[in-house]
Amino acid sequence: MDDGNLNVARYRSVPCSEMGPVVERALTVKEEEAVETWIALFRNRALVLVRNGSSSALREEAAMLNQGLYSLSGDIARKQNPEYHARLRMIADLVGEAGQRTDTIFLSALLSSHKNYAKRIVEMLAQAGQEGLPRKEILAKLRIEESHLSHVLADLEAADVVIRMRRSGTKEVRVVLGPAGRELIDETFLPKWFRQFVDFFAEAIEHRVVPDHDALLSILEKAKISRSLAAEPVKKLLALIRRAAVQPERLVAAAHR
Repeated sequence: MDDGNLNVARYRSVPCSEMGPVVERALTVKEEEAVETWIALFRNRALVLVRNGSSSALREEAAMLNQGLYSLSGDIARKQNPEYHARLRMIADLVGEAGQRTDTIFLSALLSSHKNYAKRIVEMLAQAGQEGLPRKEILAKLRIEESHLSHVLADLEAADVVIRMRRSGTKEVRVVLGPAGRELIDETFLPKWFRQFVDFFAEAIEHRVVPDHDALLSILEKAKISRSLAAEPVKKLLALIRRAAVQPERLVAAAHR
């Protein structure tokens, strides 16, 4: 990998999964200018993730950096340029610690502490999409005191669940989902595996086809469901769909049992 004049800006938005060889390359440089250039790259990537990334993305970035730092190239860099190695390790530690900010237990406790409103706010914002909702609309829908809403939003914002924004030239405050809020939706409130499962069954009903057995197990496996334990129930479910595909009304009846 030849970086020529060390124009590494192209790596700022490269997916974490493709950054392994880049870290290996970065660890081999010795010139002070080159060191500062690579440090700036990884610091900028970290800042973008801390501001906008999910906790899983932060943890993946930290794991990618640490894999390089503790590789053979990393060990050589540690011995030849310990200060450079330490600075990269500091960035990895920062990203790793930031990845813990949306810890599941912490968020569960936060939502429970505002059990009457926090979950409803997150659900409303998810339904509203990227534009979010005006604060006054949330206030009207929840029918609570303004000071109470301010307290709930402040706690949610501190945990990156929501972001409050004021549009330029207006007094309107809009509330949108933050990184932790989007992750709550994708991993807890409406997980990706559930949406994929629904799509599979919708296709089965619409086109009278049987979803792929291994594909369904892969979806469940990504949701940390045991593949070996899920195999038999999924097999039975697909057998039911296969029989009902000839007579769709049987599938509907089975769903209501």
